[in-house]
Amino acid sequence: HGESRKTHCFQEPGFKDEQGVPELLSFASLRVASVFISETNSPMEELREEDVVFVGSAFAFNRQSLATCAHLFQGPPRRLVVRFGDGRWANAELRGSSTVTDVAVLKLDVQASPLTFSRSLPKQGERVVVCGMTQHGQEVVGLSGLVSQPRQRFRGLPEEPSMHFVQLALPTLPGMSGSPVLNSEGKEPPGVCAMVA
Repeated sequence: HGESRKTHCFQEPGFKDEQGVPELLSFASLRVASVFISETNSPMEELREEDVVFVGSAFAFNRQSLATCAHLFQGPPRRLVVRFGDGRWANAELRGSSTVTDVAVLKLDVQASPLTFSRSLPKQGERVVVCGMTQHGQEVVGLSGLVSQPRQRFRGLPEEPSMHFVQLALPTLPGMSGSPVLNSEGKEPPGVCAMVA
């Protein structure tokens, strides 16, 4: 009686109150990028918004590589550029992709700050945050939710010991395919956010 109760967004270590989300988005802005197809060969400093077409999100997993979704790059090869959440632009090159896992790797022409991967799969009920970009926004967007199935299986997709699908219960926005899924410590479970129909 007479106690004041405060509702917390996150209960896990690292996100003990509402301040955790803005800090997480600030952290992610150096590591998450918008991916664009460029219709011109203009130098980076001369590139204009009307020269590029937004296709999705990506994130740095080492200093010169981004992970994203393979389905974003259908059709003939084109020039790719990325814009990080802090406003930096860079050229990117598609170095490899897998249609089975829907994962692609982009090589950067600049240095990036990589995310740290978690060494374990998330647990059922664990709270996570997808940090990605949207078509008309220039800042990282964060959407929180829960891990509903840590080891999801899909009919028609091969099962391999090194490949796991994790089902998340959270909203997403157009353009967030390729986003990292961060746990309560700001680390990323080893995977890429993608919609599966």
